[in-house]
Amino acid sequence: MNREIFINVEGMETRVAIQEDGRLGEIHIERGSSDSVVGNIYKGIVTDVLPGMEAAFVDVGLEKNVFLHVSDVLALAPPSKKNPKIKSILNKGQEVVVQIVKEPIGGKGARATCELTIPGRYLVLMTTSEHVGISRRIGDEKERERLKNMVTNFKPPKSGVIVRTAAEGATEEQLKRDLRYLEHQRKKVMGGKRKNRAPCLLYKDMDLVQRVVRDTFTEDFNRLVVDDMEAYKGILQLVGVIAPHLRGKVELYQGAIPIFSRYTVEEDINKALQRKVWLNKEL
Repeated sequence: MNREIFINVEGMETRVAIQEDGRLGEIHIERGSSDSVVGNIYKGIVTDVLPGMEAAFVDVGLEKNVFLHVSDVLALAPPSKKNPKIKSILNKGQEVVVQIVKEPIGGKGARATCELTIPGRYLVLMTTSEHVGISRRIGDEKERERLKNMVTNFKPPKSGVIVRTAAEGATEEQLKRDLRYLEHQRKKVMGGKRKNRAPCLLYKDMDLVQRVVRDTFTEDFNRLVVDDMEAYKGILQLVGVIAPHLRGKVELYQGAIPIFSRYTVEEDINKALQRKVWLNKEL
């Protein structure tokens, strides 16, 4: 199967298309005016503790305070304490580091947790757990055991790791490189926690292009083509860190015809938006 990624960057809008054998399989769009906060890590100040709801609200500098349920702050409770109450963990005015797990909806603020995770290409680093987990999508038991044994041997103490689906078949050096990157990100978060006053942003998750490169762009793809020089440079830099062997598959598109028109992506999008969508006769 011929798999390709095409990236179109225009002003405040970025579009990513994934083609399989010349047919549009996925389309992702991100606009600058609707910047996601999911995955971001903030240092905030507890503004309210509500024992009746077993919850608290935290000012992290967003338009609305974020919501924390007691189940999301258990990492801050003493390990010996079972079923702790929210008022025994948090106090009004207390500084706390949280990660956004759900976007704000309507008049409600974002949902957050104190169980911090930092995702990489092959691994997810957990800062409040020592657990080692393997993606359920890796079905081969021998491969699961191989990955678990490797990661358990070199993971940092007092940290947990989730092995992502992309790690299937990865070498020990690839996993270690990914973990070094995640450790570097964690040190930046902890450094910001010590130096900066709350409320403040400590870690921002990657934008759409970077997430696609990190999570989707693997050896299974024939190439990745992008039509913006700055995005091209950023992709090469990221690929150089997480998957140097894929740098040769990254291309800068400089054609006169818009990239989505040149590779029939625009045509496929228009067809998909019509009132009638004709199914493939081969299906």
